[in-house]
Amino acid sequence: KWDADLLPIIPQEVKYKCARGKNEQFKAIKACLKRASRVVIATDGDREGEAIARICLEHAGYKGELARAWMTSTDEETVQEALSDLRRADNYFLLGQAARGRAFTDWLLGMNVSRALASKLKNKTTFKVAYGRVQTPALHILIKRELEIKNFKPQTHYDVEGTFGNHEGTFVGKWIKPEEVLASNGLLMDS
Repeated sequence: KWDADLLPIIPQEVKYKCARGKNEQFKAIKACLKRASRVVIATDGDREGEAIARICLEHAGYKGELARAWMTSTDEETVQEALSDLRRADNYFLLGQAARGRAFTDWLLGMNVSRALASKLKNKTTFKVAYGRVQTPALHILIKRELEIKNFKPQTHYDVEGTFGNHEGTFVGKWIKPEEVLASNGLLMDS
């Protein structure tokens, strides 16, 4: 229910489930994990990759040995290097936890701030309101740029170029203007 009186919404526990259409794929992974005594985590070498692997292993109930193949590319040479230099998986546990913490914080902010804004702006706007850690600043950048384009007024400004040469040939040189001759917009406005 989108009611400001119910905010903040803070769940007691976080539960994961397979994305729509991925249940069969996860069942196959889980079946393989039941037979495995050792797993090499070879997801992307970042916190998101680590979190995906850890969540899958946790959801499948895997309790065996873990190793980590650390790579940031999937070309054959890099993969072979990573597989020949396996690392202790527990060294990367906190990396996955960081991603999970970020994801949960994103969810909390999105859920609570979006609902608070929607409640506050109810009947005051014709568009839907949503907040996201990445989405909101990205939209701000896009809107700001769109307004700059819409409100653009051409201004006459100057560059200084010269053609120079000697017995070996010619070239065009451009004057690198010192800051003290530039207007606040970074352009040379006076000739």
